[in-house]
Formats: sequence, C-alpha cells, structure tokens
Amino acid sequence: YTTIDILKLAGDRFGVEFSAWMEKAHEPIDFVWRLAEEKGIVLMDGGGFDAPEMSVRVSLANLCNEDYTAIGKGVSDLLEEYWKEWENSR
Repeated sequence: YTTIDILKLAGDRFGVEFSAWMEKAHEPIDFVWRLAEEKGIVLMDGGGFDAPEMSVRVSLANLCNEDYTAIGKGVSDLLEEYWKEWENSR
C-alpha cells in the first residue's frame, strides 16, 4: 500500500491557506466518500492505519496500470473541485 496525504498534496498544489481551509471545513473522511460517490474510485481511509487523518490508502498489489492512472486523475480532479469551492467561498 501507499498513502496519499491529501492535505499535503493540497498545500503543495494550491497553497497552505487552501490546505488549512480543507482541514477546517471538511471532515477527514469527506474526501474518501466524495471520491467514491463522484468519481467511482473506492479507496481506504488512511487515518485508520496510523497515517495522516485526511489521507487515502492505495493498494499496490492487485491493480492494472490503467487503474492507477484513473486513481491519480480522480484524486487530482476532486482536489481541484475542492479548490474551486474554496475560491468561490472567498
């Protein structure tokens, strides 16, 4: 497994203000739920595995290469949707 720290990724891509907003405005599990509901990508919440609270766990053992591309795109697209939400709220 690998862990993707969503708040770190948010800060790296869109800045620490955005990352702080995400942490304050959303429950840690929200990203995992929206990823499944809106993108059809089901990942495990990393927080239950001694990882950062707002993170996802991705299996590296049993997926095709195309699946990892879809996961990366889904995570990036959803993160951008959160960013747009933040931008519209400012």
